[in-house]
Amino acid sequence: MELKHFTQDGNRYTHKTPKGFAVLIITLLIVLTGVGFWIKVPSFSGVFGIFLILYILNLFTRNMVVDMDKRIISGKIALLRPTIEIPIDDIIRFEFFQIKTYFVTTSTSLNMYYQKNGKKKGVMIVNGVTKKLIQETLNEIETILGQYEQH
Repeated sequence: MELKHFTQDGNRYTHKTPKGFAVLIITLLIVLTGVGFWIKVPSFSGVFGIFLILYILNLFTRNMVVDMDKRIISGKIALLRPTIEIPIDDIIRFEFFQIKTYFVTTSTSLNMYYQKNGKKKGVMIVNGVTKKLIQETLNEIETILGQYEQH
């Protein structure tokens, strides 16, 4: 099975973090921090410097794993949020969510809805800018889950 957005290690599939958009954001934050030093406004460079550090930390802590041995999907989407673990049997459905501002897509996410203690809950498991990237990721998740359902 050829996977574009996941790396396989046995029955464990780890989502690859898209680097293209991250490089763009990091470059922009570095430039804005530099502009703050250049115009001699320390608060300007300080704010964007802090954003830069937080974004880089978030980039390295964000992950999603489909573990078919444990039959769970686990993920950490934000720096200050704990890692979640959801049994595959509790998953109800997946859903796209897109935010558009003045007809321009600014964020696209893949949300997963699941049952926990008799209540329906939802969690964002992947986010990005383009719908195509999220759709391809969803297709690969469904391929991984479908492959093991056949056995």
